[in-house]
Amino acid sequence: MKTFFFSIAFLLIPILAFSQDPHVETIQQEIGKIPSAGEDINFTIIEESEDDWNVYGKDNYNTSYAPTSRFNYPVALKNSIANNVGNIDGLNRAIVVGNKIIYTSRTRIWARDIETGQVIWMNTYNNTRDLSTPCFAYGNIYLQVGNHSSSQLVCLSPTNGSTIWSTGFTIQWADFTGPVAIDGNIYIVEGSYRSTIGCYDAYNGDLKWKKDISTNNIDNWNPAIYDGKIYGYADDFGVLDIETGELLKHITRNDLPYQWSGWSAHGNPVIDTLNNQVILTNHYFIFALDLDIYEMNWSISSIDFGWFTSTPALAGNSLFIGTSNLIMELSASDGQLIWSDEDYDGQFDPVVTESIVVFSSNERTVIVDRETKQVEGVFRYGGNLTLSGDYLIITEDNGGHLYILEQGDKVHMTAEIIIIDSIACYGDNTASVEVFADGGFGNLDFKWEDSSINSKMRNFLPAGDYTVTVFDDFYNSVQQSITIPEPPELILTTSSTEETNNESNGSATVTAEGGTSPYNYHWVDFPEVNNPTLISLKAGNYVVEVIDANGCSAVTTVFIDRITGINDFEKSDIELRPTVSTGEFTLQTPSEVTGSKYMIFNQLGILMNSGIIKSEEMLFNEDFSPDMYIMTIIGDTFRSSTKFIIKN
Repeated sequence: MKTFFFSIAFLLIPILAFSQDPHVETIQQEIGKIPSAGEDINFTIIEESEDDWNVYGKDNYNTSYAPTSRFNYPVALKNSIANNVGNIDGLNRAIVVGNKIIYTSRTRIWARDIETGQVIWMNTYNNTRDLSTPCFAYGNIYLQVGNHSSSQLVCLSPTNGSTIWSTGFTIQWADFTGPVAIDGNIYIVEGSYRSTIGCYDAYNGDLKWKKDISTNNIDNWNPAIYDGKIYGYADDFGVLDIETGELLKHITRNDLPYQWSGWSAHGNPVIDTLNNQVILTNHYFIFALDLDIYEMNWSISSIDFGWFTSTPALAGNSLFIGTSNLIMELSASDGQLIWSDEDYDGQFDPVVTESIVVFSSNERTVIVDRETKQVEGVFRYGGNLTLSGDYLIITEDNGGHLYILEQGDKVHMTAEIIIIDSIACYGDNTASVEVFADGGFGNLDFKWEDSSINSKMRNFLPAGDYTVTVFDDFYNSVQQSITIPEPPELILTTSSTEETNNESNGSATVTAEGGTSPYNYHWVDFPEVNNPTLISLKAGNYVVEVIDANGCSAVTTVFIDRITGINDFEKSDIELRPTVSTGEFTLQTPSEVTGSKYMIFNQLGILMNSGIIKSEEMLFNEDFSPDMYIMTIIGDTFRSSTKFIIKN
């Protein structure tokens, strides 16, 4: 932008003859203050650049194609700016004019320096439903301020945001994309329960003409302009003469691929000059009409690809589309699929350069190399996209952040997994690990192969192999793995020697393997003994618990048999009858045995039942499987055992 001082005497006539093309170097004059001859006047010259993004769709064809953009991967964050917006507010697509990013929320418009992010000026519009994306043309900013029948089309100074003129119009919905400009005129979509294109004088806001495209629906779209015609699509499609507003062609939704979904279009018409067609989008279909005869060239359905939620981007014969399910490239000439990627979706209008295409959803922004068809960069935040020069601008639709991305160096990342708590006992899930990551940019995400948890800490883990991938805000990543070990299982084996001739000469031995040595031995009947072997034992069952150095334990029973007989109850005046039964039997004992402990073991030495003898005659009814069992009675001065059999 340059400021010059001239004498009005020789400059007045050239002003009147200045070009009305919106995309040329333009002189902006302060309206309404014409000086006298010989008096100095201050003019601001806006020097436009091919890098500028002046209108919602980049051009009047709505292609979102920026051939001079130098933005590429790998990606770095130049600036992140939080804007003061409401809880349910968001930011609309930005435009770029020279060194300014100009963008809106529902109630505010900002102009910021693209290099520093500093606010140059800001306007607030109270009692409004929404603001459009601005349009820059003829040295001015044009903005739709939506408030139903009290809506305004305003013309602003790009220097300080002051209002040059405003004019009223009516809009039904709160959302709209923005004005377009050509030949000294501004064109907007307006209407209540209908879609109308209005033509306004760019210099004073006077209405020149209005024409309905559809009398059924209004939606958030803006027209496309090509070859003296203006193209509009809601549910019906219309072509108007750009000068007069005369309706040159009208096709109703009954003759187009269409399915009502509560609203009509989801995208702007896109002019494809290479294939002489206009590409139209609604929720369920995307299709192309020939520009001469308006017959359909091709059509695809959301059944195959997911809902179409944005305007496609067009570069040559490549048509880039984001849907609710995927991102993809089609051949614009015939609608044939070239590639798709179902790992990503595209809620917002994609943008494209000579080398890359960028898709975005509320969750993330994805950069795809046009030649390799591979995702080469991801940013964890998403929104409306704008390309300008070295930068990609993202305005959050569901928040107030403005992100400015630029090409940067590949970010180096490292990560290490450290075991914080080990596993002490075999089979436990007591381990915990922590990931220590270095490098990357912004917030880090942790994606574990075995879990959906997003955390650097993991607790209550069993032994095994664990792999984590750490991502930064740009999805630079590093992967690391670790094996959590555990001690071997503590396994006990037993051996014994039989008691002979009732001489208490049996022995019991337990052997421990695994776990973590050394071991401690706790015999139930001999708690004072810490030894793997007991000697001088009567026949019977001896329970032992082995505890290793980590406090892990295992319990087993050692059975000592008696060689001299199968029943030594008789020597103690104890009788078990019958010795063969279905599980019911009676234990007859002398009175001095009352209060002693009884235990029943199977042949493997496993304790099946135990208790206290409460009377001289006890009835047992045991629900054991058919087998041989051993009953042992332990008194203060004796230990006696006998065998019995349970049958079916």
